[in-house]
Amino acid sequence: MGPIGAVRISIPNNYQNLAQLILLHNHEAKTAEYTIHFNLESEKLRWIEAVSQPSSENPNEIIYEEWDCPQVQCIRSYCAQQTDEISLEETDVL
Repeated sequence: MGPIGAVRISIPNNYQNLAQLILLHNHEAKTAEYTIHFNLESEKLRWIEAVSQPSSENPNEIIYEEWDCPQVQCIRSYCAQQTDEISLEETDVL
């Protein structure tokens, strides 16, 4: 038996490159769960990397907590190479 309110879904065997995204608090302060299909394994891995909390094997590197969002200013322009990237101009603030 699964958790209360759990929904079992049936996924056909021919579906590959699936990932589950769980948002702990959405705009309504509710948990939201999504199963996402990617066309390519590389797409799936890029998105998992993009939404995962960073980690480092370098003990001197500072990794900020999820709640701590420092701003940075671009020092040079960058032209997006992939569809999931953004182009940046010098002095843009992120």
